[in-house]
Amino acid sequence: MVKPVFRKQFWAKTWKKISAKAWVSISAKKSQTKRSRRPAYAAEMPIEGVNESTNTPTADRERSSSPPNRPPQPPQPAPEQTGKPWRWSLIWLAALGVLGGMGTAALIWLVSLPPQIDCRDPARLTLDMERLYCAQESAQSGDLSKLIDSMTKLGQWKPDHPLYKEAQRLIGEWSEQVFRHAIRKVEQGDLKGAEAAISHIPQTAPIHADAQKALTRWRKYSREAADIYAKAQTALKKRDWSGVSQQIVQLAEFERDHWQLEKGADFLARQLGTEKQAWQVLSRAQKLAASGAPQQIGAAIPLAQQVPAKTYAAEAAKVNLKQWSQKLVALGTQKWQKGDRAGAVATLRLAPNVVNTPEIEDLYKFSHAYKLANSALSQDWTPKVGHLLNLTEAIAALAQVKPASPFYSQAQAHKKDWQTQLKDLIQLKYASATAGLGQQSTLKLAIGQAKQIDADHPRRLQAQSLIAYWEQEAQRLEDRPILDQAIQIAKAGSIDDLKAAIAQAGEIALGRALRVKAQTYIAMWRSQIQTLEDQPKLDRAWELARQGKLGEAIAAASGIQAGRSLYRQAQSAISDWRYQQVVDAQIARDQPILDRAASLAETGNLAAAIDVASQIEPGRALYGRAQSSIDQWQDQLNPPPISEPTIPSSDGFDPLEAIPTEAPWLQEPTPPTPPAPQGATSFPTPTLQTSPTNPLPTNSPAPPATYEPYLQPNPTTPADGSTDGPTNGTTDGTTDGAPTPMGGPASPPIEQVPPPPVEPLPPEPLDVLPPAP
Repeated sequence: MVKPVFRKQFWAKTWKKISAKAWVSISAKKSQTKRSRRPAYAAEMPIEGVNESTNTPTADRERSSSPPNRPPQPPQPAPEQTGKPWRWSLIWLAALGVLGGMGTAALIWLVSLPPQIDCRDPARLTLDMERLYCAQESAQSGDLSKLIDSMTKLGQWKPDHPLYKEAQRLIGEWSEQVFRHAIRKVEQGDLKGAEAAISHIPQTAPIHADAQKALTRWRKYSREAADIYAKAQTALKKRDWSGVSQQIVQLAEFERDHWQLEKGADFLARQLGTEKQAWQVLSRAQKLAASGAPQQIGAAIPLAQQVPAKTYAAEAAKVNLKQWSQKLVALGTQKWQKGDRAGAVATLRLAPNVVNTPEIEDLYKFSHAYKLANSALSQDWTPKVGHLLNLTEAIAALAQVKPASPFYSQAQAHKKDWQTQLKDLIQLKYASATAGLGQQSTLKLAIGQAKQIDADHPRRLQAQSLIAYWEQEAQRLEDRPILDQAIQIAKAGSIDDLKAAIAQAGEIALGRALRVKAQTYIAMWRSQIQTLEDQPKLDRAWELARQGKLGEAIAAASGIQAGRSLYRQAQSAISDWRYQQVVDAQIARDQPILDRAASLAETGNLAAAIDVASQIEPGRALYGRAQSSIDQWQDQLNPPPISEPTIPSSDGFDPLEAIPTEAPWLQEPTPPTPPAPQGATSFPTPTLQTSPTNPLPTNSPAPPATYEPYLQPNPTTPADGSTDGPTNGTTDGTTDGAPTPMGGPASPPIEQVPPPPVEPLPPEPLDVLPPAP
C-alpha cells in the first residue's frame, strides 16, 4: 500500500503532466454527464471554461450531423480513473537484474582460472611475465636451438628489470645445457658445431670460463688431427702407401684418446684402397696407349675413364685423356685429308662405353662428325635424304668445336668443304628427282641441273657420272624404236627379212647406248642367215655319207667355209667320215688274212692259222678279232691240265679262301659303251700307233680352220616377241638398265673381231688301226 503522503504527491505530479487537451476531454465528459441530468434546454448552454469560438462550431457540427427529429442518445458512462503503479515495478525489477548480473559475473571471474598464455605468437605477448613463461616452456624441451633462443630473449633485459635476477638464474641453467650439447658435438667430431654452441653462452653465465677453456683445448687437438690428415694426403699424392699407413695409425690413436673424426682413420683407410685401385686402372690404360697405335689408344680411353673422380689418380687420368684424344684426332684428320675416310673413321671410332667428358670433347665431336660424313659422302649414284641429314648433323657437330681447341682450323676447313658438298648434293637430288620421271625432256633438264656444279667441287665427278648415265638413258629412249622395228622385221625368219633387220639395226651409230645390243642382234641374225645358206650343203653331205659315198660327202661338207655358223659341225662330220675311210681300208686289207687263218684252223692246222692271224698288227681294225681267234686256237693246242679235287681239312678252313679271286662275279662290271650318234656308224676309238711297215698314203691336208665370231648369240628369238633379245651377262649385252660405274661414263663398245685362225692338226695316218672290238 502506498502511504497517503506519497499518494498526494503522486497525484500532484500526475495531474501536472496531464495535457490541456486531455483535461478538456475529461471536463467535456463531466459536463455531458451533468447535462444528461439537466433538462433539454440546458444542452445549448455553453460549457464553462471553453472558448465560445471553440464551442460554437462544435455545436453546429453536431446539429448538422444529427438527423432530424432523432431522439437524443443516452450519455456514455465516464471511464473510471485508475493509476499505473506497474511502471515503477518494472524499473525496480530492471535495476535489481542489472545489479545481480554484475555480481554474478564478478563472482565467476574470481572463481575461474586465468586464460592460458599462447607462446606460438610472440607478438601477442605484452607482459614480461608472459615472455619469461614462454622462454621457460621453450627451454624445457632441451633442444639446442630452443635453449639458445630462450637465452637470447631473456639476455636482453637490463639489471634494473624486475625479473632480471630470475632471468639470469635461468640463463645459467640453460648455459650448462648448451655446454653439454657442445661436448656431445665434439665427441661426434663436429668441432664447428661446438664452437657455434659455446659462442651463445653469455659472459655472465657461471659456466662461461670453463666452456672457453674446453674450446681452446678442443681447437688444439683439432689442429693436431688436421696436421696428421694433411700428411696423409701428401703421402697419397706421392703414392707413399707406407707413409699413409703410419698416419692412419696416428689418427686411430687420436680418436681413441679424444673423439671420433669425420675424416679419421677409417676414412683414410678407405681412401687408401680407392687410390690404389685407381692408380692400377690408370697404369693399365697407360700401358695400352704406350704403343701409340690408334686401336690401343682407343681401348685405353674408356679404361682411363673408369678411374674414380674424387681421387688423385683422376687428375693424372684427365691429363692422359686429353693427350690421347688430341693424338687420335690428329691421326684421323691426316687420314681424312689424304682421302682415307674409312681409315679416319676407324681411327676415331670410340667404344660404346666412352663418355663425352671435357678431356675428350674434341675427339668425341670429330668421331661423331666423321662417322656421319663418311656415310653421307659415299659415292652412291643418287644422294638420299638420309645422306643429306647425316651431312647436316656432321656440320653441326664440327660447328661446336671451340676456338680455343687446337683442331679449330681443321674443323672449320671440314665444315666449309662439307657445306659445299651439301649444296651440291641437294642440287643432284633435285636433278635425280627430275630424271626419275623418265621422259626425254626431263632427262635433258636433269642434265642441265647437274652441269651447274663447278669443276673444282668434290661432287663434280658424281655429277659427270650421272650426266653420262642420263645421256645414255636419253639415247636408249631415242634408239629403242629403231631396234624394236628391226626385231619385228627379223621375226619373219627369211634371209631377206634378216638382212633388212640387220640394215635397220645398223642405223644405231657407234658410241650410242644401244650400239652393243644392236650389234649382238646383228651377229645373231647373220648367224641365222649363214645357217639358212649352209644347211642344205650339210644335209647333202650327210645324205651322201649314208649312201657310203664318203669322199663325195667330205667334198660337199668342205664347201662350208671357216667362220660360218655351221663350220664346226661340218668339220666334225668330215673327221668322222675320214676315220671311216681309214677303217674301211684296214678292214679291206686285213680281212683276207683273217679269212685265210680261219680256213687253216678249219682244216686242223692250228699252228699255221695262228701264224697267219699274227700278221694283223696292234692298232688295226681287225686286231681284236685276230687276237681272240689266236687265244681260242692256242687253248685247243695246249689244253689246261685237269686237277683232281681234294677234300680240305676241317681244321683252319676259311670259306673266303675257297672262292677264287679271279671269279667273274667278283670283277667290276665293264661300263657300257655310249651309243653312237644318229646318222653315223659306230666305230671304236682308234689307237694312234704308226705301223712300221707298208704305210698307206695320207689324205690331203684339210682346209685351215678358224674360230667363229667373238660374240656367238643364241640363234633363237624370244617367243614373246620382246625386244630384249639374247643376253650376254646383262639384258642387252651392256650395262643397259644399270648405271655406269663411278669412274666415269661407259667406254664405247668394241667391234666384234674374230680371233686369228689357228692352224689345224695334221691328218691322221691311214695306218692307224682301231682296237679289237
